[in-house]
Amino acid sequence: MARSVRRRRQSPCDWAPKRFFIFLIPFFFASLSLTVIHVALQRISLHDNDEFTLSFDDKQGLTRRPFKDSIAQKPPTKSVTSPNIITKKQDDTKIETLETDQPWLVIKTAQFEEEKLRRKGHVGQNEYVSLDVHEPPFQRYPDVVITTKVHWAEDLDQLKRMLCTFNAAYNRFVNYDVLVFTTMPWSDEEIEELAKVVAPAKLTVSIDAPPLEEQLASMTKTEVEFLERRCNVKPEENITWFHHCEEANYTNPSNLAYAFQSEFRAYHIYNHPAMQKYKWMLWLDSDTLCTKTWESDPIKVMIENNLTVLYDNFPAGSTKGLDLKAKMIEAYGRSICGIWETDDGHWFTRDCQPQHVSWVVQIHGFHHITNLDVYRSEKHINFLKLMVGEYRFSRKWDDQLGVTVPAAFEAPEKAWDLRKHNMTWMIRHNGEYDGKDRFKIQNWNKWWIKEGRDWIAGRLLCDYCMTK
Repeated sequence: MARSVRRRRQSPCDWAPKRFFIFLIPFFFASLSLTVIHVALQRISLHDNDEFTLSFDDKQGLTRRPFKDSIAQKPPTKSVTSPNIITKKQDDTKIETLETDQPWLVIKTAQFEEEKLRRKGHVGQNEYVSLDVHEPPFQRYPDVVITTKVHWAEDLDQLKRMLCTFNAAYNRFVNYDVLVFTTMPWSDEEIEELAKVVAPAKLTVSIDAPPLEEQLASMTKTEVEFLERRCNVKPEENITWFHHCEEANYTNPSNLAYAFQSEFRAYHIYNHPAMQKYKWMLWLDSDTLCTKTWESDPIKVMIENNLTVLYDNFPAGSTKGLDLKAKMIEAYGRSICGIWETDDGHWFTRDCQPQHVSWVVQIHGFHHITNLDVYRSEKHINFLKLMVGEYRFSRKWDDQLGVTVPAAFEAPEKAWDLRKHNMTWMIRHNGEYDGKDRFKIQNWNKWWIKEGRDWIAGRLLCDYCMTK
């Protein structure tokens, strides 16, 4: 038997709420459209060649303000210093909200958001929690420079990765000047591109030496012919930076550009005009990658203990020979036949006896911090000049030997190991972390995707240049 259902007759009151909400729908969408248009009109479209400066205010947050100075021009020394941040010329009284859709602006947003949290004295519940605010904050010391070297602007992408991860690991807390030495000149556009990564720290890109043709012209005919034989230059060829050159008692031929960077770092860097206003140099090779936020401040340790050198790995290679012994004796009146690291992370040395051949194990060159006043002092700069000698473009008399010997003669107890003083950075370089621990994923891009992005501060600040 079919079941009948009696329907209740609907009252006009039943429809009143529905009619009210249906009536509001057009007003809701109209209001939403007006809001979108208003926001769109207030957004500022930024182009790659725009100039602007960033400022922080507790009430307004990240803003764009006028910056009256134009981009710095190249000085006669061929050193180009960028402004702290590229600037946008605007009316002096106008403040506009900064659009953050460009990757490097996201970096600045993260930095200023971190500063906001610090000023408020607490950490908010958002992803910036992992930007690792230090308590107390790191102190910014005077006369400190972050330094590296490349041959040309072809290394720009690699430099961006290195400096961005270093910024995420350490420099965003202190914003020390960054000095990049290059042998081949860069365009202003290339300098500005790197300045965006380094900002708000100051960037200087400086020519490290005259062109190869001028260096060859300053050498004697005999010296040039000897160099051409080393580099297997054919009669119809002109020698270039990319000729691979052999060296007696040195098993690994290297191109002339690489040999020059070794020579430059061993001696010439200490006399370069761009270095003279600094006392403390933190060196990082351009092919290194930081992998974590640094929990402690190595510059603080360096300065408060008045160290000569603070290094990431030792020993890394060695140099020995009677010629090394003769150079030491001429500079210091004695020679060293051994350097050892103690369990608590500093050195002791042993002088050579007359019958001994000098033998020096060396600091790994990819990362160290040095007291430039020590290395520029008369006795040590005299040794470095003797060490490099008249044998141009040598790999034997290299930067690792150059940073090791003065530290050993100055004060062995003032040469400190980072790890043995509770500073483990896990810097990726040449297949190892900190020159000690092998890593499995060799390709930097694959490592970043699989492991590196777990470092939240690194991901926030550097994803844009690590995932290309």
